[in-house]
Amino acid sequence: MKNFIKFTILLIACSLVKPGNAAVKGVVDSLELAVATASDVNQKADALIQLSTVMFKTDWDASLTFAQEALELSRKLNYEKAIEKSLNNIGNVHYIRDDYSEAMDSYSQSLEIGQTIKDSVGISTSLSNIALVYGRQSMYLKANEQMLKAIQYHEELNDWPGYLICIGGLGSNLVNLGDYEAALRYYFRALKVAQEQQLEDRLGYIYSKIGIVYERLKEYDKAMGYYQTALTLHERRNTKYGISTTLTNIGHLYNSI
Repeated sequence: MKNFIKFTILLIACSLVKPGNAAVKGVVDSLELAVATASDVNQKADALIQLSTVMFKTDWDASLTFAQEALELSRKLNYEKAIEKSLNNIGNVHYIRDDYSEAMDSYSQSLEIGQTIKDSVGISTSLSNIALVYGRQSMYLKANEQMLKAIQYHEELNDWPGYLICIGGLGSNLVNLGDYEAALRYYFRALKVAQEQQLEDRLGYIYSKIGIVYERLKEYDKAMGYYQTALTLHERRNTKYGISTTLTNIGHLYNSI
């Protein structure tokens, strides 16, 4: 479960890519040029934030440095939107390094600014990230309090991918609390949304998570059925991470029977 939560922050922050990817290098080169040649300081701050976000995929030190530069510049300009985003990026690096105190501080500041400027997208992101920090510290009730707030924002924004990520985190916390029935309710809600919104890339993960709950409930036939469906969906999309984790779940199930 904790591996899932750690993985989620990467999904929120960016799409994972391998270091050295030529496309990423091209984006980095372009953004570095934008930073160097920006005639408007607001544009420079925005470019630094984008550069920080891209570098998070391959170089956390560089990502943090660019985010801190963006934060310093944005504060001089009183550019609140950029301050909010810079703090979020700084929090992401601290979180992925397991520095939860610093991550919480950055996310909380970002949330406060988002609420001040009424930025619903930024608020939902900060709430989700705060929930993740609580979850990593096994403070599941506090995590779910924040996650439920984030889910409401994602619904209002019709941000269904973000909604599903939050439902996944909420369900994982409920499983850790031993509230399997509640976890199933949320997972089936997520399954319905993913099907209605045709978010096929999320279906396999949701089926796997439902399988995990049924395995915990010792309903092994149901668990296997959901795992097999998840495996089929991941194989259809050639999702290597999904295939690997589902096979691991199936192996664990066989050992439990």
